[in-house]
Amino acid sequence: MKMKFLYLIGIMLIGGLLVSCDKDSEDEKNETEDTSFLIGTWQQVSNSGWIKQGEYVDEWNNSYGEEGGRIVFNEDGTCKFYMYEDGAFVEDAFGTWEYKSGKICVWDSDSESVSTVKDLSASTLTMEMYEKETENEVVTYEFYEIDTYHKITNNLN
Repeated sequence: MKMKFLYLIGIMLIGGLLVSCDKDSEDEKNETEDTSFLIGTWQQVSNSGWIKQGEYVDEWNNSYGEEGGRIVFNEDGTCKFYMYEDGAFVEDAFGTWEYKSGKICVWDSDSESVSTVKDLSASTLTMEMYEKETENEVVTYEFYEIDTYHKITNNLN
């Protein structure tokens, strides 16, 4: 159960937090950075972070073998998220994506999220997310997470 919770936190990094990322106009899309290096399947190898809500604090630091989640960034701007469950990868979510100015923006049917790319090479992708909510100038919620993925070449099927 804790593994599934941590994976879902990882998915929030990509697909569930309410951070604004404006869709570009057609002219701005022509200036979008080269994303060919992101196209493909990425295997999650580590996930760490913390969440604070009132007096509740939870921290995690996980390393994964094959049981980490997967993200597939397609050339057509779509993406899919998979979780490892009962010995197989199961599609968990899907949406569209864009990489611009060092950030990966993901939209699904009811939310959008932005992750800051901390490291990107032909084989490694490290993304970071921070969110804070306040009420009457008092911090009521904070979330920080950093995930590292390695690019894999085999198909999910």
